[in-house]
Amino acid sequence: MKLPFVATIVAFIRSHVILLASILLIILIAAGAYTGWRHYQYRQTAEFAFLRFKDALQPVNLDVLVDFVDFNGLTMPLARNVSKKYPFLRKGPHQEAQLNDMIETAIFQQTRLKEEPPKDIPDAETRLKTPLYAMPPDFLTQLCASLTLAEHGEQTALMTATVHHQLLNRDFALRLRMDHTQEGWRLRSLANAKELVEQFREAQVERMNGQRQLLVDKNNRTKQRMQEVLPINNCTASAALLSDGKTLLVGVSVDAKNMDQVAVSSINLSSLIIASQGQELLHRYLNAVVPVMPQQPLHHSWTIEMDKESPEAKAILAAGQLTCKAAWQTIGLSSGEVLHIIEVPEPIEEFQ
Repeated sequence: MKLPFVATIVAFIRSHVILLASILLIILIAAGAYTGWRHYQYRQTAEFAFLRFKDALQPVNLDVLVDFVDFNGLTMPLARNVSKKYPFLRKGPHQEAQLNDMIETAIFQQTRLKEEPPKDIPDAETRLKTPLYAMPPDFLTQLCASLTLAEHGEQTALMTATVHHQLLNRDFALRLRMDHTQEGWRLRSLANAKELVEQFREAQVERMNGQRQLLVDKNNRTKQRMQEVLPINNCTASAALLSDGKTLLVGVSVDAKNMDQVAVSSINLSSLIIASQGQELLHRYLNAVVPVMPQQPLHHSWTIEMDKESPEAKAILAAGQLTCKAAWQTIGLSSGEVLHIIEVPEPIEEFQ
């Protein structure tokens, strides 16, 4: 049995098919236009720019990065602050420009490298002995993994990230500012460039001091070993003029004993001649090839010739009674082992 209203609807559709099709087409076009407009609007947002930038980091899409990042605006604040914290680096009238070029080059080189996780460095001593690099070898990987859109408005947005520098054993926070320009959103500057350079310099100075401390600690261990092998019991000093009246002879004698189980083959003594009032008059390193068997005493003397008219000789003659302060600089053992005190310089700049 056919329902009357069904037949009526079918008849209406048949008589108005073109009109209905036109209405449906208009609805579809309107829906498509609205969806397209919404998609266009989304592509103009900071969220879309953020995702586009993040996608361009891993894997690196240099075309997108060059289009999106104002590299000069990003690196110039760094160069300006680096010139203040590293005044010796690229020193000259064009220092900032040269530093800017250097930093930009380093960033572009990083985008062309195949990044790999840094090798595990388990202890501080190994880190201090490993040559320092400015950026971690997995910089872009870390940047992409930690990058977040922290704040955003109609004209400005802020991205943040944290990068760990393995050799400095520190985390560095990055604050990247995006601006909405006529060309769309662009990464325009590193908002915390000043703080970042200050933190890096502080960590590097700490590292340089740590490297120096390694030498100090090694010397202390060597001194202790020397004291155990060949302890100095006594050091004496005296001075006298030769009969020519022009030459001053300064004598230094040292008494020690080999307390080790291995013979001593050679020695280098650091001797300091001191006046009775405590004034330091003369310092000399005194060498000798002197075999000293285990458990045997050492008594050795050196003579230093000096021009009577030299300032040091005059000071020694005026001092009267002399005393001597001595310490081993080097002890050579018959086993081939050499105990040596290293000259410890002031902290050495790694980026010099």
